Amino acid sequence: MNFISNINRVCIGSKKIFLGLSIVMSLQINAQHNPKNYLISFIAKGVTSTVSTVTVENMVTGASLSLKGSDNLNLTFNMGISHFSDKLLKIYPNPMVYNSTLEIFSPATGEAKITFYEITGRPIAQFQSYLENFKQDFRISGFKRGIYLISVVGRGYQLSGRFVSNGPDGTINIEKVFNNLQAANEKQENTDFKGVQDTYEMFYSPGNILKFTGYFGRYTSVVMDIPKSSKVIAFTFKGVPYIITTVSTGTSSTSATSGGTVTEDGGESVTTRGVCWGTTVNPTVELGTKISNGTGTGNFTCNITGLQPFTQYHVRAYATNSLGTGYGEDLTFTTLAIVPALTTSTVSGITRTTAIIGCNITSNGGSSVTTSGICWSTSHNPTIAGSHTSDGTPDGSFTSSMTDLLPGTLYYVRAYATNGVGTAYGNERSFTTDPVVIATLSTTVVSSITSTTAVSGGNITDDGGATITARGVCWSTTSYPTIGDNLTSNGTGTGPFTSNITGLQPFTQYHVRAYATNSAGTAYGNDRTFTTSAVIPTITTSVVSGITRTAATSGGNITSNGGSTVTTSGICWSTSHNPSTTGSHTSDGTANGSFTSSMTDLLPGTLYY
Repeated sequence: MNFISNINRVCIGSKKIFLGLSIVMSLQINAQHNPKNYLISFIAKGVTSTVSTVTVENMVTGASLSLKGSDNLNLTFNMGISHFSDKLLKIYPNPMVYNSTLEIFSPATGEAKITFYEITGRPIAQFQSYLENFKQDFRISGFKRGIYLISVVGRGYQLSGRFVSNGPDGTINIEKVFNNLQAANEKQENTDFKGVQDTYEMFYSPGNILKFTGYFGRYTSVVMDIPKSSKVIAFTFKGVPYIITTVSTGTSSTSATSGGTVTEDGGESVTTRGVCWGTTVNPTVELGTKISNGTGTGNFTCNITGLQPFTQYHVRAYATNSLGTGYGEDLTFTTLAIVPALTTSTVSGITRTTAIIGCNITSNGGSSVTTSGICWSTSHNPTIAGSHTSDGTPDGSFTSSMTDLLPGTLYYVRAYATNGVGTAYGNERSFTTDPVVIATLSTTVVSSITSTTAVSGGNITDDGGATITARGVCWSTTSYPTIGDNLTSNGTGTGPFTSNITGLQPFTQYHVRAYATNSAGTAYGNDRTFTTSAVIPTITTSVVSGITRTAATSGGNITSNGGSTVTTSGICWSTSHNPSTTGSHTSDGTANGSFTSSMTDLLPGTLYY
């Protein structure tokens, strides 16, 4: 693969390649008029006579170069023979991996300068050698991956070439391969372009516009020129004043002291100076938060007022001349803290014994809130020395609850917050708790029901704001019994309790309610119903009559069905005591009251029960 195809494969489309190829094209121009090279040097005026660094840009080719202000720039023209041919200059292998051989066939004998450039045109290495009019070889190595340009300038000729390096980074080395005795005696100089040389070369074509940018500290000066001969480029360094900001002192919650030192006027008189401040970085005089103090260079001090407590501020000294305003470095200071600022909101959720207060800490005063809450009393201006809550350390809104209040009582309440400076109170609010009412309770489901007893009870969930002095259950055969009916007594206080109900009638429906009494009156739970259990019927046996040899008549009187319907009745008999329905018996229906029943198939002359 030839060199041009390598170039196309690796770098088509690159702006840098375009600039580099422009330089190569410039190298290839056969300069018919053989103009003399131009030597450019640099001076400074204004605030300094020193040029620190210079950047040179060819606005036509795009080539650029950086050098020290004390260095010289040699604008080099193509001279005599300009050749781009593998007959007089060859590199192989190309692309290079670790090293390659540079083969030069010098058209003339004499001193020659071999210079290597990056594709942007920046020189990176130079080799001074005595070349004779025959083939001479050089071993080159240490070029990092990239595309490079080569220029060989000798007596009346210039050769150009390009090569690609695919090798790793290293130290650039150019070594002559001696192939004859006379070449062994030549003078050589290998130069690495890292600021050692005092003179730098840049290829130049007449009419090219060059942009020179000079630097000194924070100053910059630009000169545009079309060199037509050797010359001195003069940079004028002027600018806004240079100023240093003084560290803030004497800081309070609303004020501070700062200032500055104007060390350079920028080449023009300082007409005003002072400090400006704000809560964001790099404040300027356009903010309006500024103060001035005098003119000229030197030290000055300013008193800053109207600040917010415990706030971080940025401050910069400034100084203005006819060219503009210069600023010192951005420094910060924080004003001192004060007690918090907060408000007490409307009271809500008022009951007989509780209330809820909303609070809002609008500022922590610049010091972290360590505790906050509310305090209350039956007198004005309550403090944390009395009843209060502790609700953590929030900033912003929070709510707090008061408990164990007295019913129907006027209270005063304030929010409070404590930080490292002290305790602050919000505005005072007042409210009256709800009055005492009858208790709130429920009736327990009736259980353990028998024919004459049952178990119930209740649960008092709210005493109504006063002590429960009596509690229990009351019952009746009618709805909503009261303590004027039958009742139990089960102590005092709130909570669940159990009552035993006695003296009931079998198989009877009853209504039962729990009750609780406080100073406001008696309250009742929900009405529940239950029915006592049934018992066996109550019956008497009638006198036996109508006795014959095989039959007799008796019967009975059902005086109570026991609370359950009679399903069958009759008489039973036997020759033994206490006959039962497991023996001889009749079935005479389901009547209540008296009935008659006949015995048959009896044995004559036999004693029956």
